[in-house]
Amino acid sequence: MAKLIDPFGIIATEELQNERIDICSKCEHVSKRFGLYFCNECGCHVASKTKINKNECPINKW
Repeated sequence: MAKLIDPFGIIATEELQNERIDICSKCEHVSKRFGLYFCNECGCHVASKTKINKNECPINKW
């Protein structure tokens, strides 16, 4: 797969995304709906939220 060019630093590194997903996967505030994982605190789709560099966990886990 081709790498996305991100000259503005909007996309989090793959390592950071994986760290965030690991934290979210163990969180009691995450639930599975429609085969996807969502944060019950902010309502975001976890995989999408973890990709944006400046996003933050609503309960400060990352």
